[in-house]
Amino acid sequence: MKTWIASFTIASALQLPTSSQETTLDPGLLEALRDTPLEQLVSSVSKKTEPQFGAAAAVYVITNEDIRRSGVRSIPEALRLAPGMEVGRIDGTKWAISARGFTDRFSTKLLVLIDGRAVYQTTNGGVYWDVQDTLLEDIDRIEVVRGPGGTLWGANAVNGVVNIITKKATQTRNTYATAGTGTEERGFAAFRSGIPLGENGHLRIYGKYRETDDLALGSAAPFDGTQTYSGGMRADGTWGANELSFQLGGYFANNEARVVHPSFSPPGSALLRDDGIAQGGHALFRWQRPLREKDQFQFQTYYDYYERRSSSWSYFAHTFDLEAQHTVHIDDRNEFIYGAGYRVIPDRSRNVNPNLVSSNDIQWLLGGDPCRDGKRIAKHIHR
Repeated sequence: MKTWIASFTIASALQLPTSSQETTLDPGLLEALRDTPLEQLVSSVSKKTEPQFGAAAAVYVITNEDIRRSGVRSIPEALRLAPGMEVGRIDGTKWAISARGFTDRFSTKLLVLIDGRAVYQTTNGGVYWDVQDTLLEDIDRIEVVRGPGGTLWGANAVNGVVNIITKKATQTRNTYATAGTGTEERGFAAFRSGIPLGENGHLRIYGKYRETDDLALGSAAPFDGTQTYSGGMRADGTWGANELSFQLGGYFANNEARVVHPSFSPPGSALLRDDGIAQGGHALFRWQRPLREKDQFQFQTYYDYYERRSSSWSYFAHTFDLEAQHTVHIDDRNEFIYGAGYRVIPDRSRNVNPNLVSSNDIQWLLGGDPCRDGKRIAKHIHR
C-alpha cells in the first residue's frame, strides 16, 4: 500500500539581526547560558527540575527537535521514539501503548499527564489516545519514566509515567500555520498565534483540524476513520515574584466504529457500524512563588470533562483536582519536598444491548456490500 502526503507550512518569527547590524548580548543572558547544563533537564522523576542523568529513574526525553525531525503526526507516534515503550496501532483510532511489556488498549498501570493534568480515564482504566491531539509544534518535551512512580504520582503509575510538557506562551510569540492532505491523512490544518499581554505576560491561541481515512486491514471492513477538531489557549506571566499560568482547551471528534451483532441464522453474526462521538474540555491554573533562598511553593488546580457515546453505550466523567507542593532547600545536596492533593471523579457509564436491527435487515446486510449497507443499518442503530 502506497501512502503520499502533501503539506504547506507558514511561520513568521521575530526578526533576527543581520551581519551588518551591531549585536550586543545581555550580560545576564551570558551568565545564564554559562550556568546552563549541557544535559537535558527533567522534572517528572522527583517533581523538581534536575539533570536527566542525575535522576533516580530510567527516564528518556523526547525533545521538540526529535519530534520535528522524525516527521510524526501524533503523540502516539512520537512515543515510538522512546526506548522501552511498546506502541501498537489497533486501527485508525485505537492505540495500545504501555511500558515494561504490559501492553493493551487500556493499559491500567501507565499514568499519562499533559502539563500536570492527568488524561488517564479511571473507569475504563486507560487513555483514549485518539483525542490527545495537542499541537506537536507547541510540545517542549515528552518525559518518559519507565518504572514505578506511584510514590510521587499516586495511582496508575506502577509501570511508568508519561509527562507531556508544552511550551510556555512566552516561547511561542510568533505565528504558525500548516495544512496538508494525503491518502491516509485525508486533511489536516493547524494555526497558532502569540499575543503579548502587557509587559510581563503572553497569550497563545491555537486551533487544529485532522481527518484520517479508514485504515485498511486486509479483508476487514474499513470503519475506523475519524474527524477531530481541537483548540484552546494558554497564558503565562509574572506578577511580582509570582509566576502564573492558565490553560483552556476543548475538542470534538467523530469516530467511525463497527460492532459484531449476533444472529441465529448463518453465518451467526453481522458486522454493523456503531459510529460515535467524543468531546471534552479542560481548564487549568498554576501558581508558583519562590520563598526564602531556594524554597518554592506551587499550587495547581484543574477541571477536566470527558464524554464519549455511541448508539450502544455512553460514558462521561468530570475531574476536579487540587494540588499543593512545597520544596524546602536544606543544603547544597539535600531538599525536602512535601505536599497534598485531592481529586474527585464523578462519572457515569451506560451499556445498551437491545435488538438494534430486525432479522430482515441483518440478512439484507449479509447479502450485500457491508461498506455501503452498513450505513443503512447504522440508521436503525441511532434511532
